Amino acid sequence: MFAHTMVKDAVAGVAIADKSEDLNTFLQPACAAAIWRRQPAPAFQTRIDTLDPLLLPQGRIILRPEAVPLAVNALCDTAQTPACA
Repeated sequence: MFAHTMVKDAVAGVAIADKSEDLNTFLQPACAAAIWRRQPAPAFQTRIDTLDPLLLPQGRIILRPEAVPLAVNALCDTAQTPACA
């Protein structure tokens, strides 16, 4: 079962997940949203910390999961984010 976490100023009906398997709480009728607190891979975090913030992509898009990689690549291309693994 999902362990609810208290978050300062969190809205009722918003669940917090620390593991991917906890995201199934989003399927409950009383859950309006779920926040997944993922820990980025160390190599990714190092890379992102060294980039000029002006080169980071921005966007708010609602997508099906299979469309995410293409959308992220397009946002990075638009922001002229340097290519990397």
